Amino acid sequence: MINKKNKIFLKPAVGAVCAAVISSGAFAGVPAAAFAAESVQPQNTAAVSKKAAVRTSEAEKENESLNKDTGSTGSGSETTDPNTENPDSEKPNTGETPEKKNGLVRENGVTYYYINGVKQFGRQKVNGTWYYFKKKSGAMGHGWVKIKGVKYYFGADGKGYIGRKKVKNTWYYFKKSSGALGRGWVKINGTKYYFNKKGQGVTGFQTISGAKYYFKSSGALGTGWKKVRGKKYYYGPKLFYGRHKINGKYYYFDKKTGAMKTGWVVLNKKKYYYNRNGQQAFGTVRIGKTYYTFDPKKKGALANIVSDAMDTKAQKYSSSTGYLILVNLSSHQVRVYKGAKGNWKKVRTMTCTNGKSSTPTVTGEYTVGNKGLYFDTGTRGRCWYFTQFHGNYLFHSVIYDRSSSPKNIIDGTMGAGASHGCVRLALNNAKWIYNNIPRNTKVVTYR
Repeated sequence: MINKKNKIFLKPAVGAVCAAVISSGAFAGVPAAAFAAESVQPQNTAAVSKKAAVRTSEAEKENESLNKDTGSTGSGSETTDPNTENPDSEKPNTGETPEKKNGLVRENGVTYYYINGVKQFGRQKVNGTWYYFKKKSGAMGHGWVKIKGVKYYFGADGKGYIGRKKVKNTWYYFKKSSGALGRGWVKINGTKYYFNKKGQGVTGFQTISGAKYYFKSSGALGTGWKKVRGKKYYYGPKLFYGRHKINGKYYYFDKKTGAMKTGWVVLNKKKYYYNRNGQQAFGTVRIGKTYYTFDPKKKGALANIVSDAMDTKAQKYSSSTGYLILVNLSSHQVRVYKGAKGNWKKVRTMTCTNGKSSTPTVTGEYTVGNKGLYFDTGTRGRCWYFTQFHGNYLFHSVIYDRSSSPKNIIDGTMGAGASHGCVRLALNNAKWIYNNIPRNTKVVTYR
């Protein structure tokens, strides 16, 4: 019993205990009627009296202990420190609610995703990264997932794959925006890849939309030369067919297989030649023991078959006029060509007399200069239709007398070394050069 500002607190007890306390005078001045409501009529009076005595003794001991703590003497009314908390009073309710779960939460070794305490399911984007949470449990998923017909892949960390990724030794591509499995052509950092209907990156030889391609072991689209079973192919990036220019050289690839061709190729009744490296021949080329000329203006089609070494020699020279003259001093032969370097075609061959050993004809490369109708030589000779090619070295007719027209020959020697250095020709040949060969035409003399 504690008296707090005249307030009385009683621990529950049966009516017999209360009666004993009242009769002892512990609650002097309190009417007995105040306890009437708690009195109990026991069936066994002796048992109840015994129990009441025990409880009275326990109550007195509690009262003594309480008096020691409060400084009370134990007699009369009791006072209590108003600041002392009532041990039997209830703790106040603060009104706070438990904190709601948010974000990725690990529970019993399984990861879940919450938004404001609500567990999320399916495909979710968390801080810019895609994840998948199983529809029934909400647990984070891994591996392949198909959602509305679209496939996705989630790694061991639960993150959705983005870009070109390898899954069990096979390359796949997942779209950057959604992570959905991609198919078809994809360009990554300037390199092209192709992913088939299953989304798998392809390698090796592939036919796509009717065109043939080659993909490296990495899956990257290959370009350039590829040798397969002894045959060469070229991908640019599609497989080449027909005639193509590669690094300045022309090649021909079979129209059915794409294999590089070598040797003779006939197209539209025209002949072309490709050497052992597959490169097309232009100009004059020796094939076996025969020389051939291929016209670069006609895509390298065969122009003519070169008959001898003189024609072959002519092909390496250039001339600014479209004409070229070669003089073989050993065989005493003059040959005129028309065309261009590598494609000279002979138009006239003439026998000549050139300089004797004591007065030889110069050798080298020269150009046509002045021309004249005739000049006189010696005491009675006259040479007709001269064409200069170097200093006093000329093409002209054999020696005639000094008549007003070339009628009487004084020295008609041909096919020998007998002149003073000029190149003598039959009258009609000298006149042809005089009339047809323009100034600055190249003249090559050699032995």
